[in-house]
Amino acid sequence: MNKPKFNARAFMAALACSTVVGCAPVKQDVKEELPKLLKGPEEVPQRTITNFSPALRCMDNLMINYGVYDISMLVEDIRDSTEKVKVGAKDMLISAISEMTRRSHAIRLIAFGNDSGNLVSFLASANQTTPYAVVPQYDIRGSISQLDKSVAAKDVAGGLNIEKFGIGGAKTANASVMALDLAVMNTSDYSVIPGVVSKNTIVIFKEGKGVDADASIGKFGVNFSMNLTRSEGDAQAMRNLIELASIELVGKLTKTPYWTCMGIDPQKPEIQNEVYDWYYNLVADQQIVQYFQMHLANRGFYSGGVDGQYNAQLTQAVKDYQAALGMEPTGNINREVFDALLNKPVPEKPTAVAAQPVATSQVASLDIRYASGAKGSLKRGERFEVVIQPSTDAHVFCYFADAKGSIQRFFPNRFTPDSLVKAKEPLTLPGKLPFKLYASERNEQMACFSSPQPVMTKLPHEVKGTDFENLPVKSLKQVQSTFETVVGDQLGGKYFEIVVK
Repeated sequence: MNKPKFNARAFMAALACSTVVGCAPVKQDVKEELPKLLKGPEEVPQRTITNFSPALRCMDNLMINYGVYDISMLVEDIRDSTEKVKVGAKDMLISAISEMTRRSHAIRLIAFGNDSGNLVSFLASANQTTPYAVVPQYDIRGSISQLDKSVAAKDVAGGLNIEKFGIGGAKTANASVMALDLAVMNTSDYSVIPGVVSKNTIVIFKEGKGVDADASIGKFGVNFSMNLTRSEGDAQAMRNLIELASIELVGKLTKTPYWTCMGIDPQKPEIQNEVYDWYYNLVADQQIVQYFQMHLANRGFYSGGVDGQYNAQLTQAVKDYQAALGMEPTGNINREVFDALLNKPVPEKPTAVAAQPVATSQVASLDIRYASGAKGSLKRGERFEVVIQPSTDAHVFCYFADAKGSIQRFFPNRFTPDSLVKAKEPLTLPGKLPFKLYASERNEQMACFSSPQPVMTKLPHEVKGTDFENLPVKSLKQVQSTFETVVGDQLGGKYFEIVVK
């Protein structure tokens, strides 16, 4: 039997052909072709990342610095409208927001999906059952809205067959586009909050059989590029999309400068448009005064009430803040000072204009009574309201201990974040606020503490916690001890017994 002859020259020619195919820059050609399909700005800056974990950590610190707390959100199932991306999108979103609130504990996230029914049935349950005693303020919903496979592709193939020897090669590259759309709704009327949306697209480049892949997300005129391994693929690309979306949604909802956590220049036109939109809507909704009161108080420039009412204290606080930044101290709230509040470093407050507490040396004693005027005991299940009146204007903080010993903070809360209570304007709880107080089967207790200054941001998490949620403390005395440490000898307070027949 004759053995086939090996033709070295033919083999070298075939090998050269295969090498040419293997070295063909198909992936680069696809990348160059894609912009023709996805119109965008020329010469876009590039930033290489692995994920958005550092940005999530930055958002955690940002919410601490901006005094953000008591936000409750529902998370619905994130639908895959394409039916092609098999990932746990809702779980990815939960993980991202959890990572974003490690230290701040600013957001209480409640997950529900198909097992909890739709939003309407959830809210109906919220008004009837204990676990849902207080309806969350917001709801996150959305979908994986787009997956276009191979919107741009290139194949290079070649082969050589000489005598009884043949060799060939092929190389492919393609680009796919995946999109995620999320929005935040107000649970009070099921309306989408204007501007609090995230719509992002990621472009995934793959070469060969998916061994080599990378992805790119465009945001604010910057391309965030990342490498993907074969085992990650679409799933990691979607995780990055969701992490970016969570940063956007929380930043837009709380009106905190989330772009700083992504290293974006605040002078970019896209950011300036965002800032102007926020300013315009705050003015239109008559919330701009309260926004400045809250943030200037958090930065130590203002000590008055966070009630949305313009006053001389606020005018002086704005002047002091402008002067500390080197701006003309007009005391006017305008777009320029709003931009500075978001994008300029927080200045040190001059000692000469230190904020004065609402009360100086006088400790505010508290009077707590039933709004109905009742002095005796309550019937089981009886609904009641309490009136809290300080002897002088003071910041008040109220806690409730149920019959099982669980402790919750119920004032200030998500509905009334201002802790200042005026002596001539006593506080009625719940009043018009959307929660209710009922007498249980056994005696319970509440306690309120007064301080001449706001101290919520100074309290440790075990005492501040989240409103209407059980705190990791054993008694109201433990809460009192913490307030004594934070406030000192200017702390006032009173306990109130709820006696049940």
